[in-house]
Order: sequence, then C-alpha cells, then structure tokens
Amino acid sequence: MVWNIAFETLGGVVEKKPELNLLCRQISSAKSLEEISSLVQQVFDQLDLANLPEGKKESKAQQLQQYIDEHYMDPDLNLTILSERFSMNPSYVARIFKETSGLSVLAYLQQQRLTRAKLLLETTTLNLTDIALRTGYASGWTLTRAFKCSEGVPPGAYRQMSQSAN
Repeated sequence: MVWNIAFETLGGVVEKKPELNLLCRQISSAKSLEEISSLVQQVFDQLDLANLPEGKKESKAQQLQQYIDEHYMDPDLNLTILSERFSMNPSYVARIFKETSGLSVLAYLQQQRLTRAKLLLETTTLNLTDIALRTGYASGWTLTRAFKCSEGVPPGAYRQMSQSAN
C-alpha cells in the first residue's frame, strides 16, 4: 500500500526518467529489505540530482574537489570517506562529481596524487617511501605501481629524466 502511494506520487517523474522507471521495477521485485533500502536511496539520489540546479551541482563538485585537493595525502581517502564527510550517498557523490568534472572521484584523486609525486620527484631528493607517504600512497611500492601505470616509467627513471632535462 505504501509503495503504491509512493509510486502514484512519483508516477509523472518516473515516466520522464527511464532510469527511475527501471529502479522502481527493481524495487517491486526486490527480495530483501536491504535491497529495497538501497534501491529507494538510488531513487532519491536520482530525484535530488534531477531537481538540483546546475549551479548547485557544480558547487557541490567544487567542494568535493577542494576537499580532495586539501586531503589527497590521506591514504584512507576514498568515495566512502567523501560521502560521509559531505553527508551524501556514495553513488550520488560519484555521479555528481563525474557529471561536472568528467572524471571519477578515484581518477581525480589518483591524478592529484601523481601530480604531487611528480613535483616532489622533480624538485626534491626525498626517497620514494617519503614521497609515497606525502602523496597518499601506503608504500613506495604502491606509488611505483600507480606511477608506472600512468607514466609508463617507474618514479626513479622519471626523476632521472627530469633532472637530465634541466
């Protein structure tokens, strides 16, 4: 009964947004309370996103971006932490960030960390472990893996190339 009232209330909106229609069908066939709760949260996220003026979306995304820029060195920083910090659902944070920046939260965080790591490699004599810890990586090994994947060379080789270029 409650679901029927809610569906009737949302009916006009659901018809205009196919993704809401799909979520509503998934809710009606959900098998557990947890599944229903998750799907209902997604419906509310979709409604919030649809009703949020463009300027507000950009403002939220800029706040998220600023927070990442100021806290990238925290190795525990992730989508869940951001969601809790800003009191928003993780899927909502991910969607609004991607819509406004063109990057996923994780890709942006990785980009910031690698940019800072490159700067430290170019301008300091810090060892790899110290650079890793200052840029949010748990170890020199995780920095090396991310760096090599992104830049095609390990951090040590990058440092040598940047020093020989200067």
